[in-house]
Amino acid sequence: MARTPGHDSPNHNDAQDALRVVTLVHGRHRWRFSCHRGEERSLVTAVAKAALKGQGGLDLADAAILARRLDAWPAPGTSHDARPDSGHHL
Repeated sequence: MARTPGHDSPNHNDAQDALRVVTLVHGRHRWRFSCHRGEERSLVTAVAKAALKGQGGLDLADAAILARRLDAWPAPGTSHDARPDSGHHL
């Protein structure tokens, strides 16, 4: 669920709700994917399904790179946790 900045809920957890952003560049194509922590698997699944259907210029290698980049993201509380974007160029 989307949150409006400044509107905290009783269950609000900044570390869990932090957006994860990955930018992929493949030839002339550029994609920027984002999801909340814990939703990475759903994002990768959606990208893989789009790749299998030939949608958006994506291929399964792009989905694999996205999965790898999300798995490589630092754990909450590490010194690199505030990194806003993780770019990967092919």
